[in-house]
Amino acid sequence: MRCSVIDGLAFSVMVGVAQEYLAAFIFEISRDARAAGLITTIPVFLGSLLQLVSPWAVSKLGSNRRWVVWCAATQGFMMFPLAVAAFMGDAPLWLIFLLATIYHGTSLATGAAWTAWIAQIVPPAIRSHWFGKRNRWLQLATLSGVLVGGAVRRVAESMGLTLSGHPEQAGSIGRAIVEGMPLWARDALTSVDMTMAAFGLLFIIGGLGRAVSAWFLWRQTERLPLTDLPKAVSLRTIMETFGGNQTGRTLLYMCALGVAMQVAQPFFNPYALGVLNVGAGGYTLLIAAPYLGRILVLPAFGRLIREQGLRRVMRFAGLIVVPLPLMWMCSGDPMWTLVVLALAQLVLGAAMGSYELASFLMLYESIPESRRVNAITTFYVGSWLAGATGSLIGSMVIVALTESRGLLLATWGAFGLSVLLRGATIPLLRRATATPGELKPGVDDPVLLQDAKT
Repeated sequence: MRCSVIDGLAFSVMVGVAQEYLAAFIFEISRDARAAGLITTIPVFLGSLLQLVSPWAVSKLGSNRRWVVWCAATQGFMMFPLAVAAFMGDAPLWLIFLLATIYHGTSLATGAAWTAWIAQIVPPAIRSHWFGKRNRWLQLATLSGVLVGGAVRRVAESMGLTLSGHPEQAGSIGRAIVEGMPLWARDALTSVDMTMAAFGLLFIIGGLGRAVSAWFLWRQTERLPLTDLPKAVSLRTIMETFGGNQTGRTLLYMCALGVAMQVAQPFFNPYALGVLNVGAGGYTLLIAAPYLGRILVLPAFGRLIREQGLRRVMRFAGLIVVPLPLMWMCSGDPMWTLVVLALAQLVLGAAMGSYELASFLMLYESIPESRRVNAITTFYVGSWLAGATGSLIGSMVIVALTESRGLLLATWGAFGLSVLLRGATIPLLRRATATPGELKPGVDDPVLLQDAKT
C-alpha cells in the first residue's frame, strides 16, 4: 500500500507537469482550437480500445502486475518523442495524435487490471477511507506538477522576451537568468523557441515521473496464482455488463453523463487560451484550481460515504455537476474574468472530486469480483466512446455557430447544450441509485486497519 501511494504520486506528477499541458502544446504548435479540444477525447477513445486486449493479456501473463507495469513503462516512453517534437518546434498533427493515442491507450489499458489488483491489496472495510486519503495526496501531487509546469513555461516565456530584445516585458526571474549567462550561451539560445523548449522539458519530466511510477508498481505485492482469470471481452460480456441489473443501470448513467460533460469540457482550454487570452500564468491558475477543489473536499466526502452510503452521495454529486458550465460563460474585464473562472474551476474540482470518488467506489461495490476486469474494461471503452461522441457534438456546435455568432458565443452555445444534456441524465441517475438499501463500505475494522498499516 505504501508503494501504491508512491506510484500514484509519481504518476500524478506526470499528469500535472505534462499531460495537463498537452492541449496547450497542441494549441501553441497549430493555433487550432478544435485540435486543442479534441486532443483530450479522440486519442483517449482510440486508446481505450487497447483495453479490449487487457483480459486476454492478463490471462496470458497470469498476472495483473506484469501487464500494468508493461503498460506504465510504455506510457512513460511516449513522453520522449513528444519532447523531441517540442524541441524541434514543429510536428504533424497526426503524429502528435498518434503519440497521444498510445500514451492514453497504455494508461487506460491498466485500469481494469489495476482495479482487480488493488482490490486484493486494500481490505474492503478501509477502502473508502484509504482511497479518499490516497486520492487527496494524488491530487496534491498533480497540483504541484501543474504549478511546476506553469512556472517553467512562465520563466521560459520571460527568457524568450529578454533574448528577443524585449526585457521590459519579461519577468524578473527569466530576465535575471539570461543576463547571468555568458555571451556565447545567450547567442546560442537566441535562435531557440523558448516556449516550445519549455514544453519539451515538461514532457521529459513527465516521462521520468512515469518511470518512477512503473518501478514502484513492480514493487507491489500480488497474490498468485490468480483465480477466476478474466475471459476475453465479447458481445455476450458487453450485454451482461450493460444489462438491466444494478451494474448496468449505474454504468449506463455514467456513460450518458460522459457524453453530456464532454460537449463542453474539452473546449475550455482553447476557450481560455484563444478566446479569453488568459496567458501562461492565468492558464496555470485555471488548470490548478480544480485540483485544489478536489483536495479540499475528498476527505469530507470519504467520511460522508461511510456515514450516508454511496448511493446518496452519488445522487448529490450527479446533481451538482449539471449547471457547472454556466459558470464559464463570462467575459469583460480580464482580471475579473480570470477571478470568476478560477472560482468556477475550484467549484468544478470539488464537484467532480465527489462524483469521481463515489462512482469509483460504486464500481467496486456493484460489480462481482469474478466479473470486475471484463465489466470495467467494457465500461471504460463505452465511457470514452461517450466522451469522444460528446466532444464531436461540441465541435460541430462551435463550427456551426462561429461564422454567424463569433467564437465566443459559439463556445457558450456548446457550454449551454452541455448543461441541458446533463440535466437530461437525471432520470438515469435516479434509476441507478433507486435500489432499496444503501451501499456502505462500513466502519473501519481495527484489525484490518492495523494489518493495512503494517
